[in-house]
Amino acid sequence: MVTRPKPFLNLPYEVDLVDFRAQDGFALDGLLYSPKAGATTAVVLIHGKTGDFLGGPPRFLPLPLARAGYASLAVNMRVHSLGYLRGDMPFENFDNFVFNMAGGAWEKLEDGHKDLGGAVAYLRGLGYGKIALAGHSSGGFYAGDYAGRDPDLAGLILFSPLTTNKFALGAWFKSSQELEEMRKKAEAMVAAGQGHLLLPLPTWYYAISAATFLDRLAERPGWWDEHVARHQIPTLMLYADRESRVAEWEQKFRDVIKTPRKELVCIKDSEHMYLGHEDEVAAAVIAFLNKYA
Repeated sequence: MVTRPKPFLNLPYEVDLVDFRAQDGFALDGLLYSPKAGATTAVVLIHGKTGDFLGGPPRFLPLPLARAGYASLAVNMRVHSLGYLRGDMPFENFDNFVFNMAGGAWEKLEDGHKDLGGAVAYLRGLGYGKIALAGHSSGGFYAGDYAGRDPDLAGLILFSPLTTNKFALGAWFKSSQELEEMRKKAEAMVAAGQGHLLLPLPTWYYAISAATFLDRLAERPGWWDEHVARHQIPTLMLYADRESRVAEWEQKFRDVIKTPRKELVCIKDSEHMYLGHEDEVAAAVIAFLNKYA
């Protein structure tokens, strides 16, 4: 007989590994944390680039949220991790191989809102009357993108959000010539039917498929701004003061987020993952939800 470890005996929630579908039918999964005392509001927790539902805010927020009376669904978007083998596709053998990988290396920006739409629909189907989105880093890009498409959300929480996927290009390429060389190489690979193959990158996150690289280059200017400015959903923007984009976030908060129901929180002496400051982040989120959701 296996005895459940003691730390889990008094948790305020039940946790279930759940399956749901994105709006285009892509198979997704998540961890659903349901408070034992019940809840009417649920928060969709969205990981950042190459992340998943086991790290960052999706990992440390469910417990304090449940204690405060909020359910949460920590989702694995189709772009979770850098790459993984899809479990919803056949893998017969290597001689008759069908490409069945997914993950951050094969990201397509227009797919993000479909994943979040599926998560929101799943929670609404369970009967949750109020749903908020909480996205960290690139999860904040997708949360903002989706919020402009769904005015019925109860809240939008942006943790150090990525506001354009072109942000990393300056770190990957030291000159416009290097960038142009990579573009030409990627275009040739796509034209040859090899858009799914990986190109190396000199720094995090170290690899990207040719097709995804071109998709990122083609991101239309103002994509995130356009969708975030479109809604009147109560919005919390939270960031760490040791990050390099503080001035950008403050400008976005001031000029792009149009709702009057908005709050800005800076976590002092912290970095992008809020290590050691999880309680401060949770307190800010719960105070925001208590006020608006």
